Amino acid sequence: MLNLKRILVECAAAVTLAMTAPGFASAASRVADFPNRHNDTDFKIAWKTTNNANNIVVSGLYKNIHYTYMDDVEVRVALHNQQDKVLAYSADAPTPQLMDSDTNRPFSVTLKNVTPAPGDTLEFMVRYRVVEGGTDNYNWLTTFTADAVTGTPIEPKPKPAEW
Repeated sequence: MLNLKRILVECAAAVTLAMTAPGFASAASRVADFPNRHNDTDFKIAWKTTNNANNIVVSGLYKNIHYTYMDDVEVRVALHNQQDKVLAYSADAPTPQLMDSDTNRPFSVTLKNVTPAPGDTLEFMVRYRVVEGGTDNYNWLTTFTADAVTGTPIEPKPKPAEW
């Protein structure tokens, strides 16, 4: 039992050290570096796109704004052409995974061997597990779209009033 307690203390110290490392702290504080934004009920995401050597790099920050904890977070990005065909796809799992409320994490994905053209879109798929209270937890997936050339979020079209 004493060994388990020692291991837990050492793990907590390692996580604390990682979260206060210069790279982590600077990533968490530089939201101004990411001009594109999407606000959801549970999270905020800020990003920028960079085109280099026939690749698109999407990097940014993901922030938990609602739940006690989030974990198992994954940010997926797909490039779609005007015919809605997927041209490239990549995913990242921001680390460390356990995110307290009002905590952010950096992410980065590289869409290889593609160059965006006017009319192409980036589809963001954000998956996470939420923990609220002692035993209440569930998985969630949400999507949003942005212009692949400018990075500007595309608002969803209104749904018809009748069904």
